[in-house]
Amino acid sequence: MSVERAFQEIIFNTTAQIQDNAEGVTERHDVESLHQMRIGMRRLRSALGIYKHVLRLPVELQQELDWLAIELGDARNWDVLAGSTLPTLAQQLAEPRQIDGVRGVAEENARQYHASAAAAVASPRYTRLMLGINRWVQALGWRDELPSHKREENSGWRR
Repeated sequence: MSVERAFQEIIFNTTAQIQDNAEGVTERHDVESLHQMRIGMRRLRSALGIYKHVLRLPVELQQELDWLAIELGDARNWDVLAGSTLPTLAQQLAEPRQIDGVRGVAEENARQYHASAAAAVASPRYTRLMLGINRWVQALGWRDELPSHKREENSGWRR
């Protein structure tokens, strides 16, 4: 497999992980689906980072990835606080009920941020982002961004 094809497969795999968890986020507000979707986003961003000296994601797509990462990240952070951190803390307290107010607020914030993440994933903006990334990868869009001397250096991608 060429380096170019390997790059495409990596990106397609990460976007598949993101998309495979979208229904769980939008329909069921599933904590694990949100977590897996966020992992897919982190993998995608890492893959793009590995190749950053050779190619650049168009600014518009990068901005949209950043937007989605924030939406998912905020929801996940509140999930961890409400579902793991505070319950663990409560078990260590002499009077666990003393943090009930904080837990209630954290659980409500987690619900609100889940709703926001679900709305983001269900939006046309999300659909445009996923289509845009896949179109960019399939069409070898990163080649358009390379100066001619870089294209020649990286011609081995096609071997």
